[in-house]
Amino acid sequence: MNLNPLKARRAGRPWLATAVTLVVLLLAYVSGQLLAEWVPRKHEFYEKPPVWPQLASGAPAVIITVLLAAWALTRQTMDRARARRVPAPTATELAALPVKDREELLIQRQQARTQWISGTGVVLSVAFTAFGLIYTALTLEATREAQITDRYTKNIEQLGSSTLDVRLGAIYALERLARDSPRDHDTIYDVLTAFVREHDPELEVKPPAKPATDIQAALTVIGRGTAEPYYLPLNADLGEIRAPGANLDHSNLIGSDLRSADLSRANLVQATLIDANLSEANLSGADLSGADLSGADLSETDLKGADLRGVRGVTPDQIRRVAVTDETTRF
Repeated sequence: MNLNPLKARRAGRPWLATAVTLVVLLLAYVSGQLLAEWVPRKHEFYEKPPVWPQLASGAPAVIITVLLAAWALTRQTMDRARARRVPAPTATELAALPVKDREELLIQRQQARTQWISGTGVVLSVAFTAFGLIYTALTLEATREAQITDRYTKNIEQLGSSTLDVRLGAIYALERLARDSPRDHDTIYDVLTAFVREHDPELEVKPPAKPATDIQAALTVIGRGTAEPYYLPLNADLGEIRAPGANLDHSNLIGSDLRSADLSRANLVQATLIDANLSEANLSGADLSGADLSGADLSETDLKGADLRGVRGVTPDQIRRVAVTDETTRF
């Protein structure tokens, strides 16, 4: 005798609930991983990488946990409501039942209790897993920040080394760190520009034909680091540097401050100097062919002997009106 066909039907298929739960958890995990990978990495180049993409892998599990808990509570409430409609058998009715029916009723009760306990365990395990994923993501973020701090401190120490090879390694390591930690990008490039300003030749010393190896490396990194629009250290302070003969071809120096800088005979082919301040800079004999000078300040800029063929953003007449040119200046 089946006193509760609904519970008997559910109790007879416990594997179905388990299978559905496992499939849902698998889908939650896969969707979380895909979401974390889908977040555009370009976003990292503007500010500190947000934590939420890392937490995204645990978010679906949390949502599923809440849904499972709500489903379990709703099911329990409905079962109780149905049970209230069918009054429990009295002792006399139970005594009148055959032994087989009483055993069946006892088994149904035991199965219902076991299923409720197992369902509660699944919900708790999912919640534990979800919060574990979130905690792991936060721990990894903290560890990453500590590693970046250690790398930055070590590279700054190496930048002050008396050995050229160590300084070169520090310069390129800082470039890599700027890409790995966009939050520190501007600070790192400020350090590199300060390195160039402090280590270029003094005014009373005749500069060499080309910059020192470490100075050239720093200038290369500054220009190369801004090659993508996502790496724009605007207003790089390179004012009054003395780097004649520097190689800055295809460099992106948008908005940079190059006032009174000595870049005579420099290679600035295809350089991007949009909105750069080149007032009173010495660019005599420099190769600026194909450079973009849109919005650049060329007041009193020495362009005698410079190659300005193919420059963009400014006309030869505009250059002649504000800059210092002569018959050797090529347009």
